[in-house]
Amino acid sequence: MTLTADAHQDTALAVVSALLDAIEHKDPIGLATLMTEDCDKLIPMAPSGRLEDAALFRGKDATLAHMKQLFGAMRAMSFTQREFTVSADGSTVFVQCHGEFVLNSGTDYPNVYVFRFDLREGLIARCTEYFNPVAMAHAKR
Repeated sequence: MTLTADAHQDTALAVVSALLDAIEHKDPIGLATLMTEDCDKLIPMAPSGRLEDAALFRGKDATLAHMKQLFGAMRAMSFTQREFTVSADGSTVFVQCHGEFVLNSGTDYPNVYVFRFDLREGLIARCTEYFNPVAMAHAKR
């Protein structure tokens, strides 16, 4: 069976939505099922403001380890106001959203996010995450 462009877009949207839901539920097993083995995560905007401090997690194991560390620092996580843009072939999905998080200390951590997800064979092969590092610095005070 050959998928149409619309079917590829629908699949990509479903995979990315499921990944955001798994993050909200702090579900590393759910995340793992949505990633390729060589899935990378790039965070190019470092809180320091220096390009050389960008974070790159290479491979599924490193990406999941990063996510588990993030889960451990958060009491609650929610992505609201999700807006999706899917490429015609379903290989790339952009998401603009708000993050409504609560740190373990009880401090609210609101932020804005833009994600780029690159998919291969219906799984996420790379995630690039952009957020406001100033909002993060204020929450950690």
